[in-house]
Amino acid sequence: MLAAGFRVSLLTWYDGVKLKRQMPWRVDFDPSWGIRERSQRAYEVLVSEIMLQQTQVHTVKPYYTTWMTKFASPYSGSVYSVLIRVPVGLL
Repeated sequence: MLAAGFRVSLLTWYDGVKLKRQMPWRVDFDPSWGIRERSQRAYEVLVSEIMLQQTQVHTVKPYYTTWMTKFASPYSGSVYSVLIRVPVGLL
């Protein structure tokens, strides 16, 4: 029961701050998504998590936007050729 109350409190808090602190990688999950949309969403989260390692959010935002413009999908072959080099430049 304690866990359920904590979950509700945490989700209520998050709903309040996500509008105040908008970030391009914050997208509401839609349970009707198919495998392709879920894979895309997982890719977007992975990219943001890698970039946010030891890097401040305000620094990551423009890099994330640029990355997603150039490599919008995990299915684009070019993403793999630079996957290692670009995030290193953020450190």
